[in-house]
Amino acid sequence: MNARLLLNLVSRGGLALGLLGFAGWAALAAIERGDAASMSEMSDTAFRVRMAGGLPDGASAGWYAAVGERALRVENYDPAFAVDAFERALQLEDRDGENWARLAYARFMAGDSPLSVSTALGRSYQRMPIGQWQFRRWRLAMVEATWNELPVSVRAQAVTEAEQQPEGWLEDHAPSVLAAFQAPR
Repeated sequence: MNARLLLNLVSRGGLALGLLGFAGWAALAAIERGDAASMSEMSDTAFRVRMAGGLPDGASAGWYAAVGERALRVENYDPAFAVDAFERALQLEDRDGENWARLAYARFMAGDSPLSVSTALGRSYQRMPIGQWQFRRWRLAMVEATWNELPVSVRAQAVTEAEQQPEGWLEDHAPSVLAAFQAPR
């Protein structure tokens, strides 16, 4: 067998193995996405039983974030567990501004220090200065709940985001942010 033919066969075999590996990875990712989506449909008991052993290693950022979301919605929720889940998600993908805000909320609900809450909220604004309207409203309500503990830099970012909201909504849901927005700058 000549060297050229042998090299061609090896190249094709390598390509086939690469494609097979990629297909396997895509299938595992699809299974994990389905598993994350199914958590929102699980009963509280089923979720608690599933998470009784703690968070497994090796999951994706999206899976950990789904667990964190679900942990905050379970009856008699466990915000410390949600903090752990969001921290794991952010270790894998720290550019997600929504997960930084969710971490801030979980830390707030867990009774963590105002500094840890405002740090996560500040990172949320760094990663996503202005979000979609539903998220923007949720985050501004979170800012309102923690307004007195927030550093000036995070307050300023919230005021910038508030410019995208109707003043009537701010008056009802984020009056401190509205007052800062209306104050002379």
